[in-house]
Amino acid sequence: MSTARVFDSMPTGYTKLHMVGEGQNALVFKALPNVTISSAKIKFARGEADEAIDDALSKVVAIKIAKPGRSLLNEQKALEVFGSQAHVHPGGSNIVALLAANTRTTPHSLILSTLAMSCDTGTLVAYKSQCPWPIELAWYILVKMRDCLHFIQEKCKPRHYHGDLTAQNVIIGYKSSSQLDPDVKFVDFDMSYECPKTNDNWYLLTIMQGLAKKCVQKGTGSTYDDHLDLFLNRKLDNMDLEQIWRKVGMHAKNKILHLAETPEGIQMREILMGAIANGGRNGEGSGNVRGDVRKMLMHSGGGSGANH
Repeated sequence: MSTARVFDSMPTGYTKLHMVGEGQNALVFKALPNVTISSAKIKFARGEADEAIDDALSKVVAIKIAKPGRSLLNEQKALEVFGSQAHVHPGGSNIVALLAANTRTTPHSLILSTLAMSCDTGTLVAYKSQCPWPIELAWYILVKMRDCLHFIQEKCKPRHYHGDLTAQNVIIGYKSSSQLDPDVKFVDFDMSYECPKTNDNWYLLTIMQGLAKKCVQKGTGSTYDDHLDLFLNRKLDNMDLEQIWRKVGMHAKNKILHLAETPEGIQMREILMGAIANGGRNGEGSGNVRGDVRKMLMHSGGGSGANH
């Protein structure tokens, strides 16, 4: 599908910021509601630029548009199930929310919640920071991912399988500039289906092994955390997530309590913002979305109700 055709298919009332990614079935864009742009432009024109940009960032959505001959109905159904039950378990907050859907006419499109400033965990692991990660960052992502899997596999009725839980389908970042602790979200439920037993756990453990390796101290082969070292240099095919969680779960949750103002929490944010900016330069993440919003608000033609 050409870029022009995709833009023509943008849902009425939204203006694109930029493309986020492309999967087998669809393309994904970050966008803003035109009413948000109009409101933010008024503040921007009054000289309240930072406030206008912050307000707009908090309203950024993801728009997923199906490729020709592809359907988003399966993902719509899964997200509707999750959304109706998200309140029953903390893990329900770690899934993008379905805000609106068009699966009656083609091309199918979904409007989803997202994190304005974010990257996927694959981009994060590939980011070359100048020092080992704080161990707390790996634990933070693990706790959020495990909570989410526990929700969809055990608490949700019917239980579900993600089906494509790669590092690229787990995003981490911030909804707004003022947010202290990052959010972790599962995305892309194209291949999700109802299933009492799943192999999503194997993918989580694989992602966790990649995260743990970023925390290894130079020349030691160790993270200096016996619980985190469980994930290093292990064959994951026979590892049971719940068996491991009984060993590490309480330790992991204790490691991430009250992180925001600690040196480790500050370092976490610096690493995440560096990875987000780097991913954006490579066309893989949200990148300088704040700059994109600023340009949109400075441009006189946006937010007039037309799709861009």
